[in-house]
Amino acid sequence: MSTQQGTWTGTLLVRLVVPAWLLTGAAIKLWERSPMLLPSPVRDALKGIANAMGRGSEADFASFLDVALRVIVSGEFALAAAMITLPALSRRIAIPMLSLFVLILLAVVARGEASCGCFGSKGPPPWVVLIGDAVLLGLCLWMKPRVTRGSLGGCIALAAMGTAVAFGVPPRSTIATTPIAPPAPARSSTPVAPETTLAPTAPAQPEAATPSVSAQAWPSAPATLQPYYLPQFEQWVGKRLRDQPVAALIRGPIPPDLEKGRWIVMFFREDCEHCHAVLDRHFSPKVPLPTLLVSVPDADPAASLPNPCSECQVCTLPKGPDWVIGTPVLLSLQDGVVKGLLAGTDAEDPARVEALLSFR
Repeated sequence: MSTQQGTWTGTLLVRLVVPAWLLTGAAIKLWERSPMLLPSPVRDALKGIANAMGRGSEADFASFLDVALRVIVSGEFALAAAMITLPALSRRIAIPMLSLFVLILLAVVARGEASCGCFGSKGPPPWVVLIGDAVLLGLCLWMKPRVTRGSLGGCIALAAMGTAVAFGVPPRSTIATTPIAPPAPARSSTPVAPETTLAPTAPAQPEAATPSVSAQAWPSAPATLQPYYLPQFEQWVGKRLRDQPVAALIRGPIPPDLEKGRWIVMFFREDCEHCHAVLDRHFSPKVPLPTLLVSVPDADPAASLPNPCSECQVCTLPKGPDWVIGTPVLLSLQDGVVKGLLAGTDAEDPARVEALLSFR
């Protein structure tokens, strides 16, 4: 079907169809401006880069990802401009680019993730996008385009316009929220001795108040929410849960004895099959330790699964922000301090979960 000179079908493919496919995804990413739209392998790679640059803290990584997202979008605009205006390079750009997309999507599908973010938060599942990229790659390998004169100046102009748009769009604004009063600390369960008629004794000397952490009120929620949150759970280990910014956003009755003894805190989604499997295997019908479930609220209600843990206490995070959290995430707590962490595929390993549950 293809000749040495190429065909008009091949020309339309690499100079129109593939650039349009690329531009659609880039435009949606720029419209939503959420790091959640970056496939998890890409976020993992960027996280390594941010750590190497000393930008690995939660606040620094959030701003780093915003810049990285704009760089990626401007790069996609530039590649589309080159395929449109430089016919001699169109196919040479399309084949390696689509090959990279296929490899990334294969990793996303292998992880069992519900979304790759390629075409927005409401886009098709990863396997559908994978089929689309694979079909386009096969067609690019099969059909050659006709080579005509290109315009380097036009390519530079279009790429510059794309970069200006990518970096000119303002960041997403913060989200106003209604502050929720933190739950009152639990009263002591120690019985109080009744009053007696004994002769009064000399009053004890006053001592400096040294309230325990467990007696303090849970941190209050801020008046505004960020457009997205990227908790770096590995940085929580060895620190108090209450000191993490996301902890103040947990809504619902915080267990009054959460900072006393051993606890498990699990971040989950109601439509997450992996979360459901972990709960069914390790937290049903009895919980091995007191357990608090924190629901990430961006789940699909139509795909929600029943919670098999009848003894778990459940709270939620507020709706509105994008939660860049790969569930399930399991945290072990001792007196309110995070002692251990399992996330992603590690949280689905029965041996690792049992080891986390038996921590001392």
